[in-house]
Amino acid sequence: DGKEQEALAHRYNFSYLRFKGNIACLTNGAGLGLATLDLITHKKGKVACLLDIGTEPTKERVSKAFRLTMAEPDVEGILINILGEVTRCDIIAQGLISTAQQVPPGVPLVVRMAGTNASVGERLLTESKLPFIITHTMTEAVERLIKELKATQK
Repeated sequence: DGKEQEALAHRYNFSYLRFKGNIACLTNGAGLGLATLDLITHKKGKVACLLDIGTEPTKERVSKAFRLTMAEPDVEGILINILGEVTRCDIIAQGLISTAQQVPPGVPLVVRMAGTNASVGERLLTESKLPFIITHTMTEAVERLIKELKATQK
């Protein structure tokens, strides 16, 4: 029912909100998280959870956050939306890759990174040969994930 994820999120000091949808959102910053949630809702998607990894996450912290979102019971797709100013997108990518190698997600993964080391992070994700779908704007990311979810529901 997701209570375990909430307890773990609290223990790891993540900001974590649960809803009744099918899209997990992993962002860095409350403002970006809420903007992502609003855009998903505007595009007729439904958010399952919103997890804010903070502004200076380590590879390990990203891994914990990613595992939490993958473990949400109703998640059918994950949107990773990172605005790297203080946050280094290459560190985010390393955490995502190490986790996806250990625990195959089995759902569409759409990633949007902008800012510090975004091109390095995107290259790492591409070279990993894991099923990350890389986009370059928030709108493109949301629209692509909703399209992927519709395709898998048919």
